[in-house]
Amino acid sequence: HIVGLEVGLVGGYAAWLGFEGLVVIIGGLAGGAVAYYLQDILIWKHIDAFATNGKVIIIFYALFAFAGIVLFRRKRHAKLLAVASSLVGGGLAASAVAWGITFWAVKANAFKALTPESGVWLDFFDLIWNPASKDVGLLAGSKYNIELRGATWRTDRMGTVALAVAFFAVGVV
Repeated sequence: HIVGLEVGLVGGYAAWLGFEGLVVIIGGLAGGAVAYYLQDILIWKHIDAFATNGKVIIIFYALFAFAGIVLFRRKRHAKLLAVASSLVGGGLAASAVAWGITFWAVKANAFKALTPESGVWLDFFDLIWNPASKDVGLLAGSKYNIELRGATWRTDRMGTVALAVAFFAVGVV
């Protein structure tokens, strides 16, 4: 019942504001998205209240939604959106470049000394954000991967992340 009341109040406030109410809705959604991401991290860190306690979860999401609404209403989101869009855009561009090069190498049967492993573009996007992702790229399963303290640093992932960081830096500037 509380969540329905919150949604009704925010919807009423947004309707009262008219077109500016869209900013309220987007701010609430952005705050909710941040809360969703942080909840996953907190559960991963074994803070069980964020997985099992309904009151804690409701308060957590409400606080982040409210913070998002306040930030967006006060126009404090412009710089954040510039950074966030550059971050996502850098990942999209780098994964597209890595996918294209690998796709070409596999189709042209080039780089025979390497072990190119193709996949769908989303595999390359996942390669940037997820360390446990499928091993794809020009050097998939390569002898050039780095073993450090029991962890494998995959060469394709390091290269694609470096390219994404470069695109991000250009986008932010």
